[in-house]
Formats: sequence, structure tokens, C-alpha cells
Amino acid sequence: MIRKLLFLISAFTLGVLFGTIVVNCYEYVTLQPWKWKDPPIILNCYGDELNEAYIQQGVDYWKKFGYEFAFIEQNPSKKTCSKEEIDGFVMLKKRITDKGGGTLAVTRRKIGFGYIRNAVIYFNPGSYRINLIIEHELGHALGFQHVNIKGHIMYPTINGFGPKFWIPD
Repeated sequence: MIRKLLFLISAFTLGVLFGTIVVNCYEYVTLQPWKWKDPPIILNCYGDELNEAYIQQGVDYWKKFGYEFAFIEQNPSKKTCSKEEIDGFVMLKKRITDKGGGTLAVTRRKIGFGYIRNAVIYFNPGSYRINLIIEHELGHALGFQHVNIKGHIMYPTINGFGPKFWIPD
């Protein structure tokens, strides 16, 4: 009985480890490994200082390339914004601590059954004002990874990304 239990635990652990490696490799070699099943709603949980015009500019950027967001909710309730994440939503939040390793913003996505379930974008205070930062982070929320091509919106650092977007060969 103990052998069977140890075998099952070992098989489960190896399966999770192998699955994690496969998913990480897939994400590493694919520009957009994950997509939304339905266009997400954007919640501005950052606060009133993040004007809807900034967000709309980012939405319009991606709309040019055929990507959609359902709508922007500029004034969600505090109860809604107190949640860590909500399926079907991209939440924009102010980063309180510096756990981003010196980055201006960080996007966290949750994946489930092959689709993006939700995303949360954490901006350092005021960093949303930096040119193209919202567009870049919304790209991550749409499922895009970094591209090591200067001038591409998904370039990993602010001193190298620009307004261009294309799917590299």
C-alpha cells in the first residue's frame, strides 16, 4: 500500500514538473502563446489619476491590429478592486511595493484550459504616463511575450521599444 502511494505521489510530482517545463518552453518560443476566449473588460483600479484617455489610447493601439477589449470600467467599486484577480478582466493597479525588480510595470496573467482567464497590470506610481507603457503592458495582457527587436512594442526595455507591431518570422 505504501509503495503504491509513493508511486502515485512520485508520478504526480514528475507529471507536474514535466508539464511546467513544457508550458515554460512553449511560452519561451511563442510570441503569443495564450489568447482570451472573449474580449476582456478593463478595470481601472489604479485610481482617478489614471485618466481613461490613457487607457483608451492603449486600447486603440491594439484595436488597429484586430485585438479587442470589451470596454473600460473607469470607476469600479473598492470591493471589486480589492480582489487579487477576476476572471474575464484586465485589472490596472498601482504597485505598492517594489517587487518588480526595478521595472516600471508588471503584468501577471492566469491561464486555464488554454485561454487567458485574467490579467493584472501593476504600474509603479506615475509610470503609466510614460509613452507606450500602457500599450506594452496591454500587449502582455493580450498574451504577448517580449520580442528582442528594437522598435517593437513588445521589446523588453523602455529604451528599445517603439510603436511598431508585427509578428516576427
